[in-house]
Amino acid sequence: MLARIIGVVIATFIIGSFEVVRPYAIPFFVVALAAVFVIEGVRVVPQQNAWIVERLGKFHQVLEPGLNVIIPFVDRVACRRTWPSRSASPRTTPSLRSTA
Repeated sequence: MLARIIGVVIATFIIGSFEVVRPYAIPFFVVALAAVFVIEGVRVVPQQNAWIVERLGKFHQVLEPGLNVIIPFVDRVACRRTWPSRSASPRTTPSLRSTA
């Protein structure tokens, strides 16, 4: 996360050094910083997985499979667990035939 923010700052300084694109440096910084926060804050947990989130070092929640949102710099994924898959054995169902 910190490396991406440093990259955004360096790119902003590079854009600001050119006279032609200098007016776009601050909007670029705002949009790029927002993109970094969205990328770092959205987590997609695969099926049959559960991720444990810590907020400031204490247990906060368990992320279920699907799209989840965490707060960058405050929350972190501490542990990733995989649930064992169930065997797909076919069940025998009684027939419902009528004898009449």
